[in-house]
Amino acid sequence: MNSIEKIKRRLYEYYLKKALQGPEVKRKSLSLQQAKSIGILFEATHLDEKQIVEKFAARLKKEQKKVELLGYFHSKQESENFPFSHFNKKDLDFALRPKSEDVKSFINTNFDLLICINTRELLPMHYIASCSKAGFRIGPASERTSSYDMMIDTKRPEDIQYFLQQMEFFLNKMTPQNEPTPA
Repeated sequence: MNSIEKIKRRLYEYYLKKALQGPEVKRKSLSLQQAKSIGILFEATHLDEKQIVEKFAARLKKEQKKVELLGYFHSKQESENFPFSHFNKKDLDFALRPKSEDVKSFINTNFDLLICINTRELLPMHYIASCSKAGFRIGPASERTSSYDMMIDTKRPEDIQYFLQQMEFFLNKMTPQNEPTPA
């Protein structure tokens, strides 16, 4: 990693820490059936993975859930018109934080559930998940524990379909009776 990248990462960590010092969001675990509004954050760079996510979102919409997608294209090229909000490397500031209006709106939406679907750790997606106002955030296993309330560690981290199956399995096991007792 060159010195410019090190500076960017240090700035990223500084601004993320500062952003997380704001008012605390009330978190609450829930099952997939209980969630009425769902935000899906995903890497949209690869066509096959994008199609899997779109199919998953369509299935949730058929179940009468309000679903909002935010895709990240890991390039600086202009993206085509897609049926979902998206951002790319051009929408990042020097500290690698996403700055588009679509991202700001997504972060500030009070989803019941935020699902982050990606096969590798991407700092802009981590920033969004960490700052999200969602009531419950789920994503792939990561050393960055501020991002999610529940992490799924699969044997096949590059397989999005498998991640979605595992995520649904665990979310469907959650019930209100398993809530922690208030302190």
